[in-house]
Amino acid sequence: MNTELAQILEFAQQGSLNPDTQYPVTVELASGDRIKIRCIQTGCREELEAVMELEKAAWGTELAFPDDYIKRDYTMFPGLQVGAFCEKTGALVGVVSAMRLSPDPAEDVDEFVAMAGTKAWEYIYAHNRDPQGIVCEGSDLAVAPEWQKKGVASVLLPFMLRQVAKTDGITRFTWQSRTPGYAKWAAENGEESGPESHGIYVNKVLAGELTDPVLSVYAGFVNAGNIDMINPNSPWLHDEASGGFGARFDATKFLKEIK
Repeated sequence: MNTELAQILEFAQQGSLNPDTQYPVTVELASGDRIKIRCIQTGCREELEAVMELEKAAWGTELAFPDDYIKRDYTMFPGLQVGAFCEKTGALVGVVSAMRLSPDPAEDVDEFVAMAGTKAWEYIYAHNRDPQGIVCEGSDLAVAPEWQKKGVASVLLPFMLRQVAKTDGITRFTWQSRTPGYAKWAAENGEESGPESHGIYVNKVLAGELTDPVLSVYAGFVNAGNIDMINPNSPWLHDEASGGFGARFDATKFLKEIK
């Protein structure tokens, strides 16, 4: 088990993280910075606005989720949105969220796709349904630029996963990941952009031979042997850096270890 995954499991198995009694939880990062972890206050306009600004700062305006999407996502699924706040200033420095997908595709797919504005969400709804239960989809992970590479994401993930694990009725947990290092890698290595070369790139990242700005964050899930499927063909058509592709994985087994 790699160090990052061991840290995730250590945090996640600390016990039930009840938003009413145990938040905020203070964590000291390896850098010495201290952050407070708690659920986002979905009914607080200022806090949702902070999430929107963080999203744009982390991903840029073209890749950030639209404001209307964030308002809907965070309002519909309270308790599944976890934020990291600087202990000194109180500023939001990181956020990770998840959403529950209805077993019935007709219930919400059109509205989600319209708000997200990308074909990737059509793929999510087509492949992530579970007629026998509820699928929880990791939908957003953003860290303020000045706080990146300090381990914020590795701290946020277990708290969000713990929230998912204690939510009644969840039968699967899945995630879509961009691969923004792929297009550059393909160009530098004379690889033709396509599913085959993207699959090679994904496997190299998961093996630790390459580092991808986004996919490497989730490599611990994969390398733990808890991934049921890797799909290098998710249609992130809006993301030129990813070459129009992404990786999709099922972390249900990992989620069960936390419960």
